[in-house]
Amino acid sequence: MNIKKAAVYSLIITVFSQGSSLIAAAIPSGYGAYDLSLLPYLVAAAVIGSVIGILVSTKLSEKAVKIFFTVMQSLVLCLVIYNIIMFSAAYYHQTV
Repeated sequence: MNIKKAAVYSLIITVFSQGSSLIAAAIPSGYGAYDLSLLPYLVAAAVIGSVIGILVSTKLSEKAVKIFFTVMQSLVLCLVIYNIIMFSAAYYHQTV
């Protein structure tokens, strides 16, 4: 599979994964514990980002898409690592 198709499929998988996570979080206890005021903006940003990603992947060369995709995935990985460190530290300080 070429990188352009992989990028599109990755975006689609991410959207469905996040949607199922939202549903799974709502089933046991609902969303009462969460501040949902930003949710419409987050959903809009996700949809717009997906559309932009698909448009960018169709306009760029395969090499450029590969570089762009790798950079974006690396940024997401850095964000995940940062969140793990910050939330782990916050959890540790609450339990000590």
